[in-house]
Amino acid sequence: MDRARHSGSTLSILVMDLDEMAKVNDSFGRDMGDRVLALFGERVRAQTRRYDVMVRSGDDEFVLLMPTTSPTQAMATAEKLRKAVGDEPMEPKPGGFISQHVSLGVATWDGRETAEELCGRAAAALRDVKARGGDAAGKAVPPPAG
Repeated sequence: MDRARHSGSTLSILVMDLDEMAKVNDSFGRDMGDRVLALFGERVRAQTRRYDVMVRSGDDEFVLLMPTTSPTQAMATAEKLRKAVGDEPMEPKPGGFISQHVSLGVATWDGRETAEELCGRAAAALRDVKARGGDAAGKAVPPPAG
């Protein structure tokens, strides 16, 4: 945020949650679930820029920080990631395929809000996507002016 503020550039984030990971863990075990998480990470890295930063923020929740990324670019990246994860089954063990989907909340920093507020807006967009069934990307509501 300091870099974006100093340079006057944009900063967007994606909050990502793998859909129905509890079913994967319950049906196939935690080791298989961990492998699905690792494969997810590989797919995200393959679709993003070297300087985008992905962190795991929960059991099956991740945040992708995208410097110099406009709201339009962030939504395009979210859709690209959603398709990269959901369109091709993962093979967490030889001969064992799992179809996995991801839900995403997208927010772009307004230059004033705190990191917590930015993440909160993206998380609210993610919750809305999950409430509608998941496997989609949702854009966060802009922060109030002022």
